[in-house]
Amino acid sequence: METTKTKVLIAEDLRSSRLVIVRLLAKWGFEPIPCKDGLAAQEALAQPDGPRIAILDWMMPNRSGPEVCEWIADELGAFVYTILLTSKSEQADLFRGLTAGAHAYITKPTDPPELEAWLKVGLRVVGYETELACKNEELQRYATQMELLAEERAKQLVHADRMVTLGTMIAGIAHEINNSTTLLSGNVQTLEKFWPVVETSLREVAKSDQEDSRLGFILKEAPNILNGMRSGVVRISKIVKGLRTYAHHEGSDDLEPTQINDCIHAALELCDSALRRTATATLNLATDLPQVLATPHQIEQVFVNMVVNACDAIRPTAPGVISITTSSENDNILINFEDTGSGIPAEIIGKIWDPFFTTKGIGKGTGLGLSISLGIIESHGGTYRVENRNGGGARFIMTLPINKNVF
Repeated sequence: METTKTKVLIAEDLRSSRLVIVRLLAKWGFEPIPCKDGLAAQEALAQPDGPRIAILDWMMPNRSGPEVCEWIADELGAFVYTILLTSKSEQADLFRGLTAGAHAYITKPTDPPELEAWLKVGLRVVGYETELACKNEELQRYATQMELLAEERAKQLVHADRMVTLGTMIAGIAHEINNSTTLLSGNVQTLEKFWPVVETSLREVAKSDQEDSRLGFILKEAPNILNGMRSGVVRISKIVKGLRTYAHHEGSDDLEPTQINDCIHAALELCDSALRRTATATLNLATDLPQVLATPHQIEQVFVNMVVNACDAIRPTAPGVISITTSSENDNILINFEDTGSGIPAEIIGKIWDPFFTTKGIGKGTGLGLSISLGIIESHGGTYRVENRNGGGARFIMTLPINKNVF
């Protein structure tokens, strides 16, 4: 069975140099995509099945290597591992290329073993990026499924059959994600464990070869890279934990002391993808907020519904803002959700709490979200109301009684 070769773009205006690298790529089992200038490189990368590893000459007609890197970062919308070919050795030039988005440097004339080593690194990085993208798509599909289920189920199923079904789905998805996360976490820990040894060796080499600025760059940036990788693993773990908490697979609907600010953060984690496409969430959360007696996953469900509805109401042509505020007043917690969307027409503002009333198109909502949310808030002894904001948008105000047993 013939395996698909990895495409590698080589953009070099000097024909002889381009042919040499093309031959090397073919020899190493890659599929070379040769280009003679920066514009042709962009056209090749923009193809649906375009290369995801690119070797770019710094100086080229039409567009330079750093300019192509900036275009990849700002406009392409897909990850490309980029290697710059350059005769420049000044540190300022190298930093400029890295700022533009390059991942590696190779100084001319090209050293084949060095190029092959960077290509192997590129293959691994592209593999990680692809795996993470697949997991993100899987999470997004699942988040969409949760939203649809939340809208389509009646109140009596929200806290029973729906949670069991979602919990089963989460268990399988979380298991697969955790396998990959464990692998990534183990690799990061291994790198961090041996980095002091590598660092000591690199510093010794750097003392004897002070002209090689790459060593200094590696010594400076490697800890940041490791921190970034560790943060990514933590981010994935938080998302999985949030999904499990939301579905409440192993718990019950019993009331417990609950920090509302934590529920807001958990809901925003679940809605991160929708927010990134639509709006910016600004938070003004009281740091000394008392606890309430609540079922956390039900409160998170209310907040998720609020954020999703606000994103739907915000026009895609304008930058949207969702402002969330918490405070305490007398014996209650106050939670305000405000958005810069289109607001609610006066003739229907009194109907939005009715079951099955919706202004969304067919297949986009059943009108159960706000009805269920109102029932949840009222079952916790709270209130839920809405008003239009001056200047546009809606404001939803919730209250929940403070749990006096905590104090």
